[in-house]
Amino acid sequence: YSSVIMAIFSREMLEKLIASRAMHFPTRLPGVDLRPAIWYNPELKSSIFLIPGLIGMILMSITVIRISITIVKEKEMGTMEGLLVSPLKPIELMAGKIIPYIIIAFVSLILILLLSRLIFAVPFRGSLLTFFLLSALFIAASLGMGLYISTVAQTAQTAWMMGFLSSMLPAIILSGFIFPIESMPRAIQLVTYLFPIRYYMVILRGIILKGAGMAILYPEAIILLLFALALIAASALKFKKKVG
Repeated sequence: YSSVIMAIFSREMLEKLIASRAMHFPTRLPGVDLRPAIWYNPELKSSIFLIPGLIGMILMSITVIRISITIVKEKEMGTMEGLLVSPLKPIELMAGKIIPYIIIAFVSLILILLLSRLIFAVPFRGSLLTFFLLSALFIAASLGMGLYISTVAQTAQTAWMMGFLSSMLPAIILSGFIFPIESMPRAIQLVTYLFPIRYYMVILRGIILKGAGMAILYPEAIILLLFALALIAASALKFKKKVG
């Protein structure tokens, strides 16, 4: 604002100076009027910026923290041993644990979209099919992270702490949810690549606010797929080893 005021004052002084030396000055001096154009959120509403990011945080809480705590609590209560001696195969046991959280995650996703549209008037400019498909990849990666934590942690408190440090904390600080990644130091920017939420945040804002499709978001989709496969495979191997 100060720069604009000074530029206008300087231009007016220059016009008066030229007009004082010329008897007739027919037109005003040409100038450059710099006005920034805000894309995708021209009214600068905080809800339009924050709510897409909150989707990722809520899904991380449901998938990573809750599933890791639930499985570890069964270890503490001794019910996991009863499941292990049952005729269930390890893959069936893991499927029974993660399917309810997949359903809860998708129901939460739909509710957030509806409430964000009806209450906060957040636009949805992309494809719903692409959105749910890429969200499924992120949910799979998050579930893999939660399952791996459950195979490592021995107590529910440890599982909660590991889940928080590996999911919620990066979602707030290192995902671009609040702080732009481009403004971070280069070393911190490299650390952000280690967390799936970083790529999902690009997908959320790309689809919801910009209307981006798979042609633009395919790099993030491929990385989330690799995260999901690696984390689920590591969790299955770790769990199978413990069963053995």
